[in-house]
Amino acid sequence: MKTLHILRHADALPPNTAINDFNRSVSPLGQTQIRSLKGEFFKKNYEIDYIISSSSIRTRMTVEILIHGNQELEKLTHFYKELYNSDLNIIIKFIKNTPNHVKSLLLVGHNPGITNLVCNLNSNQEKHTSTCELNTFELHINSWEEFTFHESKYLWNFTPKLI
Repeated sequence: MKTLHILRHADALPPNTAINDFNRSVSPLGQTQIRSLKGEFFKKNYEIDYIISSSSIRTRMTVEILIHGNQELEKLTHFYKELYNSDLNIIIKFIKNTPNHVKSLLLVGHNPGITNLVCNLNSNQEKHTSTCELNTFELHINSWEEFTFHESKYLWNFTPKLI
């Protein structure tokens, strides 16, 4: 049994011609979203053994604020440029390449890939994944290499309230 937590990055500053998309940071609203998620997520007592994330500034900031103060999780966090605005096939490749000792994976990325992943795991129900929205699935697999959309159970969703 494995657990997959899928998180879309927090709200980012608006697009700007002076800053390319990859370098957009989290907005003040996004920082509030992350703090709200952090409080709710850790109340649920979910464990995270490993984190993979896009290396964009907004995903990096989302992860860093979420796990701030947890040195153990900081050591288990991996940022990859290939996950920046990646499609579903690339995301699946990263999931399948997760080390097998990992029981609980947090994946942080961007739409449309994150929404496509959530929809495929959740019986193809169409849904838009909001900024800083977390979806958690229990996967009925023994190894990450066995990952498919058919071996999952939807456990939990957190969507920050708009302020």
